[in-house]
Amino acid sequence: MSDFSNTPIFFIGRLLADDVNVVRIDLKTQETSKMKKLFIVFNVTLSLCIFTFGVTAQEAKPTMESVAFIAGCWEINKPERQSLTNEQWMSPVGGAMIGMARSVRNGKMGSYEYLRIAQDETGIHYIAKPSQSKSETSFKLVKWAANEAVFENPAHDFPQRIIYKLAGTDTLTARIEGTMNGKPTGMDFPYVRGKCH
Repeated sequence: MSDFSNTPIFFIGRLLADDVNVVRIDLKTQETSKMKKLFIVFNVTLSLCIFTFGVTAQEAKPTMESVAFIAGCWEINKPERQSLTNEQWMSPVGGAMIGMARSVRNGKMGSYEYLRIAQDETGIHYIAKPSQSKSETSFKLVKWAANEAVFENPAHDFPQRIIYKLAGTDTLTARIEGTMNGKPTGMDFPYVRGKCH
């Protein structure tokens, strides 16, 4: 068998092979370098997004606009039971919303409540004074989202939590919940938009 290792063709072939390997190594290095750069850019971008989100979440504070969706005249009307419950809220002006509620049964008012939602340096508070109570009770806004607000007062007997949620433009659900006699208890008030009386 002939030895072609010293022939010009073999030598040229080795040179070409070496060049191809060099090109392959160079291309591989370039691809690796590009991947590293993309990886670094991705990590920096992700870190900035997380940092920005964290700062925004920490700095985000509710405003009266966060609870403005509650404004309006709402009612639960059950003619078959001769029962009507109204809740009315003025729009936020001057850092507060003023509201009132009443329950009517068989043509007679059974109970009523003076309400307000007000903002001060400590946050936004839902303040209620039912007709059977001599003093006001305050619940702090602890959670808010588009068309939803949750107010809490863990020290109150019942309720400890008041929730308002707007569904569509004409349905507002008010919910009171907490613990009563050691048991979790809740009550929903499914209001629809009604006439302002």
